[in-house]
Amino acid sequence: MESTSLPQKIHISSATYDALLTDDAYEIEPRGEIEVKGKGKMKTYWLLGNKNYSVQNDSLVCHWNPAISKKNSEKSKQTELLPDVDN
Repeated sequence: MESTSLPQKIHISSATYDALLTDDAYEIEPRGEIEVKGKGKMKTYWLLGNKNYSVQNDSLVCHWNPAISKKNSEKSKQTELLPDVDN
């Protein structure tokens, strides 16, 4: 399904559509019939989102930046080597 999708879109099959219909929480839009490699013509849909979520949940998204981590690590090492001087 990914190869026939569009950027930033979730393309689902009719089987997935049928499974999601049991829960009224999903917004789904028909895409129409398209040629799917190895499957032939299939009726497909766009999954637009979940009606119960108005804000994107990015709690599982990794925000780690190796360049920043290395920079912070080097600063930490430098401060450990400096003597603690109180005037």
